[in-house]
Amino acid sequence: MDPSQISPIDAKRREEVLHAVRDFPREPHRLLDALHLVRDACGAIDATAEKAIAEHFGLMHGRVAETVSFYAYLTHGRKLIRPCTGLSCVLRGGDELHSALRKEPAGDWTVLEAPCLGRCEMAPVALVGSEVVPHATSEGCHESAKRVGDGSLLGPIGEPQSREWRSIPLGESLPDLDAWKAAGGLEALEKVSSGELTAEQVIEELNEAGLVGCGGAGFPTGRKWSFMLGQRAEGRTVVVNADEGEPGTFKDRWILERNPYAMLEGALIAARALKAAEIIVYVREEYDESIRRCGQAIDELEEAGLLDGVETRVAVGAGAYICGEETALLESLEGRRGMPRLKPPYPIESGYLGRPTLINNVETLAHVPAILREGSNWFAGLGVRGGKGVRLFSLSGDVERPGVYELPVGTTARELIEEHGGGVRDGKKIKAWIPGGAATGFLSPEELDVPMDVAPLREAGGALGSAAVIVLDETRSVREACVELMRFFEEESCQQCTPCRLGTRALHHLLRRGDAEIPEGAPGFIRRVDEALQQTSICGLGMAAGIPLQTGIKFFPEEFKGFHDG
Repeated sequence: MDPSQISPIDAKRREEVLHAVRDFPREPHRLLDALHLVRDACGAIDATAEKAIAEHFGLMHGRVAETVSFYAYLTHGRKLIRPCTGLSCVLRGGDELHSALRKEPAGDWTVLEAPCLGRCEMAPVALVGSEVVPHATSEGCHESAKRVGDGSLLGPIGEPQSREWRSIPLGESLPDLDAWKAAGGLEALEKVSSGELTAEQVIEELNEAGLVGCGGAGFPTGRKWSFMLGQRAEGRTVVVNADEGEPGTFKDRWILERNPYAMLEGALIAARALKAAEIIVYVREEYDESIRRCGQAIDELEEAGLLDGVETRVAVGAGAYICGEETALLESLEGRRGMPRLKPPYPIESGYLGRPTLINNVETLAHVPAILREGSNWFAGLGVRGGKGVRLFSLSGDVERPGVYELPVGTTARELIEEHGGGVRDGKKIKAWIPGGAATGFLSPEELDVPMDVAPLREAGGALGSAAVIVLDETRSVREACVELMRFFEEESCQQCTPCRLGTRALHHLLRRGDAEIPEGAPGFIRRVDEALQQTSICGLGMAAGIPLQTGIKFFPEEFKGFHDG
């Protein structure tokens, strides 16, 4: 950028931005971190800011602009009111809240709907700046906007619902590292750091425990770790996927806010056992308290000398659901648009900056310390009906006591909803339920007694996914709920794959038509689109995008007349 070619206003803006990044490393893979820094210091990222940032990094303006345009929040300042319009919040009045805020904005605040804020237990919810407004009303959001910045709403919000916490202590917010030590923390890390437990022994324990990935894929954790042993030693990296964005899922947020030490100990165990030199915790931008708590916990671990030889930091997303996909997350970490990569190569072979990279979910890592401390037989024995271990279930929607529940793998949805969640609100009956987040589709009340485990749910036509259970009572329309989920997939598609870009839009808009407007060939069209999505999409978003519609048609055909051949 030639300073002589720009206006005095733009010149001042350029100098302001360059001053903000003057000490920032000129490493293009840290571009997203720099964009956050500039946004916090100088406000929304505009074209002048993009050019100044490009100048700092020695990049083309277009390289910076394409990254900025991909993320939802970078072109907005911090004065954002974000009402949640995820399904759990829509069931509790989220759409009405959004409409009311759009009609009566709070001064110079911008209203921007958020697809799911990961706080479904307090629906409807909104973020005013970075502060949480639980059970939000437009009046409450306006009041929060007046007092924002005083810290009055910072800190974990909500009370634990689970009756006991056996693997990951979440009953109360642990204030510091000493509290984690008092709960048995760091014992497992010491065993690994001292060599008492070798990498092979750690992997064997994880395999025997039956621990699988808790982010949705359900891949055996021990097997995943074992793959790292066959990779080159140089540059091994551990990445924690804390970009929790699946609608209805909020259990990772509880770990990050109440006990980040469990997750970080698990990540350090992985780093020590697998000889990794770096840990990066990638947290979604909407989780401000989680970001703060993780940073605090990392500082404490550093002061205690427990990070020696392992560079550990927090990286922050910028409002893109797709970055929960592991390779899209890596692209984001490297300062680019969060576009999923073709696999192979897999991250374990060539991940962050081309290095061997282990990527694990927050909950997955948080279980590791207890497994190594208490033993794999102990953890596996916590399961019921053939399941192994425990899972954190996020329960929301039309239930009396939404929240996070630690329950044995193999627990039924009926037990979760009725015995732990207090049943359906206002004494109503269940019409439908989602077993593991938006991508797992709908099930009927007849499946309530299926064990909540990977294989049984798959056989029943669902999936365990992220163990996010959303309940719809008898007054709800499954078709309307399906419209919300299909809208979500259309909006959150990264647009890279043509079948996903066009297919999600086509299915969403077809669903929005009235019964009289459904074309005669709709059933065949739906099957062809779904087949194309599954076979040609690079990532799981496209592959799963048709599941809500397909399961809605299968289990609730009366609500989808014209969409099936029956």
